[in-house]
Amino acid sequence: MTSWRNAPRFSKASNAFRTSDGAAERVLDAISAHGTQESSVPEMLTRARLYDLVDYEAYNQFDTGIFNFQVPGLDITGNNSNL
Repeated sequence: MTSWRNAPRFSKASNAFRTSDGAAERVLDAISAHGTQESSVPEMLTRARLYDLVDYEAYNQFDTGIFNFQVPGLDITGNNSNL
């Protein structure tokens, strides 16, 4: 069997999705059985840990840069009489 470190990228992604799907199923089962996800909270990532894993701050800076781009001559206030 191929070690995880040397496994093809697709295999790693597939394993990650299957793992998260299993966790999601357990949470949905808990909600169905108890009406709340409270019993599953200790197994969940904190928001801080999730943001750390996905490097949220770097993504947010990237996304902000894309969202706040400027087009020369275009007035985003709606006064585009020059178009």
